[in-house]
Amino acid sequence: MKIAILQNKIGVDGRSVVIAGMLRICNAHGLIPTIVTFTKPRGDEAFRAQFGPNLQYNLKSLPGISALTRGTAYQTPLLNLLAARVLSGFDVVLNSGRCPYFLPKGPTYIHYVHFPVEASIREEEHFNGFLGSAYTIPLKLLYLGRCRKPLPGIFVANSLFTLNKMRKLYTGVPERRFKVVYPPCAAPDKGHEGAKDIDVASLGSFISDKRQMEQLEIARRLPEASFCIMGGVKSPKYFNSCTDLIQRFQLRNVKLVPNASWDDVSDVLKRAKVFLHTRRGEHFGISTVEAMGYGCVPVVHDSGGAGETVPIDELRFQSPKEAVMKIQGLLDEYSIRKPQYSKLLRENAKQFGTTTFRRQMQDLIFGNV
Repeated sequence: MKIAILQNKIGVDGRSVVIAGMLRICNAHGLIPTIVTFTKPRGDEAFRAQFGPNLQYNLKSLPGISALTRGTAYQTPLLNLLAARVLSGFDVVLNSGRCPYFLPKGPTYIHYVHFPVEASIREEEHFNGFLGSAYTIPLKLLYLGRCRKPLPGIFVANSLFTLNKMRKLYTGVPERRFKVVYPPCAAPDKGHEGAKDIDVASLGSFISDKRQMEQLEIARRLPEASFCIMGGVKSPKYFNSCTDLIQRFQLRNVKLVPNASWDDVSDVLKRAKVFLHTRRGEHFGISTVEAMGYGCVPVVHDSGGAGETVPIDELRFQSPKEAVMKIQGLLDEYSIRKPQYSKLLRENAKQFGTTTFRRQMQDLIFGNV
């Protein structure tokens, strides 16, 4: 069986976590997939360093357009168009690129959808405003009406929140071809009982949607609490805005860790009491589940798939002011409240483990050919 994995770039992010999980499934069955991508040859070092040098795959790098190095929304349909001739020679295509269009007939398609592309360009915060609207006009025209037509393949959502979006959009897809498979979240299953000397930690790419600026405002209102904010620098301009804000308000209780290694992330999460996640409409939230595995108590915005990963109302907030109150309450009564939450959170997190992902995805990959 010949298997291709389709994604515009591979690296260190949530989508690459899923790609690594798919590779492990295929390798366990003696298969070496081909990753079709815009990632350049030997440009997968960070991916291998993060997810393991023993992953076996071939890298098929397609020539992209230099002007689109950061234009992920445009890279996705372009990749499908350029990859059409390559993909036609495969039996199964695992599409992790969000776009189910412009693909050749022949292979069996399994679309792992982190969030439907049409919903993304309409709802994501960085597409709001005049510039964002102008940026997405060609895409909206390109996708106009396509979601209502019959589409091939199995459509796998990363959460019930995403599934509901897909059902409303892809009306040409029969209900039996919709599935939910949560991403594989690798984290210790026994937490960490060592010293908790960091009050609040967060993890996410430095970009406006992740709202690290809001986290800094929360830190300003909690001057006695220590904050460690980690993430890849996806937007240098936004990261610089964060450092400027720290200097302006002289936030001595905040440490930024740009492009943190996994060893750094692991060390901080072991030591943190609270994990803060501020993005609105988070589709799933792998970092939140991983943090819970390290023994952090999550405080997340009450939107998107947050109710699935954090099913305790007291740990979800609607505004920065409410987040401040909930974090302060947790820190004041940490020794009492953490044990109350940990059992329920850990039990809920079992459905997000690598074993569950492996079982469900291999049934889809090898049961639909």
